[in-house]
Amino acid sequence: LALAALIVTVSGVTGSAMYYSSVGDHLLQVSGVCTSIRIYDVECSYSSPQGVFMAQSDIDICGNDRDCVAGIVAHELGHIRFDDVNRTAEGTWEESRADKYSARLMTKAGYNCRGLADFLGRVKQREGDVYGPNHPKMSVRIQAINEECTRLGQ
Repeated sequence: LALAALIVTVSGVTGSAMYYSSVGDHLLQVSGVCTSIRIYDVECSYSSPQGVFMAQSDIDICGNDRDCVAGIVAHELGHIRFDDVNRTAEGTWEESRADKYSARLMTKAGYNCRGLADFLGRVKQREGDVYGPNHPKMSVRIQAINEECTRLGQ
């Protein structure tokens, strides 16, 4: 299986892309998911049949926290792994499944599996507990991720 790991910068994106390229490369290698990762100046990170699209604003929220960025990437790779990207609509079940996948992948890759929970906590502080109609409440997601991490021994 050939792994494709491409992190590119697009207009308005800061130099953090190179800092985090090793995170994306490592997660792609450990997951076995064949896709690309790109950083764009978009509203929020998402996955599609064309790859993972990281929002520069999400990376900015993470700052220098590699586990936080790895959590976002691992979550989006979960959507690709489970083929959620080819469905007409993702729902709360798919989001929860991608969250748990993120914790497992992060543990396997040697990252702190609570990285995604930390990111969601930061977003919750800024924007509140609700994040769109297809996502479970932030507090529910954070609790579920933390429970999965405890189950995984982290």
